[in-house]
Amino acid sequence: MSIIWLIIILLCISVGCFAIGAVSGSKLGSAYGNNVTLKTSFVFVVANLISLSLSFIVGKLLYNWYGGLTQWLAFIMLFIIGIRLLLESIERSPSLNYTDIVQSNYLVRVAVQASVDSFMFGFTLALFFGDRIEIFLLALLLSAVFNFFMTIFGLSHGHAFPKTLLGKRLERAAGAIAVIAAVNMLFKING
Repeated sequence: MSIIWLIIILLCISVGCFAIGAVSGSKLGSAYGNNVTLKTSFVFVVANLISLSLSFIVGKLLYNWYGGLTQWLAFIMLFIIGIRLLLESIERSPSLNYTDIVQSNYLVRVAVQASVDSFMFGFTLALFFGDRIEIFLLALLLSAVFNFFMTIFGLSHGHAFPKTLLGKRLERAAGAIAVIAAVNMLFKING
């Protein structure tokens, strides 16, 4: 896996945060204030970073047990990420209202749900870059930046998108790209 694919997959994963933000933003219109938008984005970023970090650590600890299956496991993880994004593009995204964000209970559950793809990708990172901590730190930084800005953009401008159409199309495209990345990896395994 190259750095370019790393960036592309992290962008694809952050599209899920955009879709949730766009659905919530379209529901509330311009009622979101800056504090609420920042709090929501921060919770999504923290959930994604925790998921990415935990799965990277677990993957690094278990690396010796699955040594010869590294590329196959990475293929499976990327393929599942792609399929999840494709399925999320056809099902209804969870949305947040002002009360959900102020009380934080539902917000944290939605953020954890959005971080599942980051968890799987952290494991994939451990498979490829377990010995290169600088790549992992780059992935953490990029994940934080992408998720933060995608969530803010979705929340701030979600009211401008007709019935979350853009979020669903982006999720569909991100899922297709993740599946292509997985198939690309499969060809490298066999070829």
